[in-house]
Amino acid sequence: MAGLQTVTGTTPRLAYVYLGVMVASWAANWPLMRLALAHAEPMVFVSLRMAGSVALLAPLLAVLRRPLLPVARERLALFWIGLFQVTGFIVFSIIGLAIVAPGRAIVLAYTMPLWAIPISLALPDS
Repeated sequence: MAGLQTVTGTTPRLAYVYLGVMVASWAANWPLMRLALAHAEPMVFVSLRMAGSVALLAPLLAVLRRPLLPVARERLALFWIGLFQVTGFIVFSIIGLAIVAPGRAIVLAYTMPLWAIPISLALPDS
């Protein structure tokens, strides 16, 4: 939070308001997604989320005169990262959310890096 510090070294109170809004909206997101899954299959819901993101971001990037696609030399690496990390997280979290309660799904999803360490230690070296 060094970027939010004032000259005196204290954090502005507005930063805590922003943090509270972010935490509340992020936490409310999971129960709302669970409700949406009652009306759509998990993969349909994920596809609609991604299409909605593009529909919102593409015009915004056009107005800001920013490119929609990354630099050509970075596209392949970003494709693979997006495919495995981002898409994998979204797809598996939605499938998990369809199976378990939102609170449990949140804990499983956001503690995955902690679970990855013992899993990787248990796997044989290749």
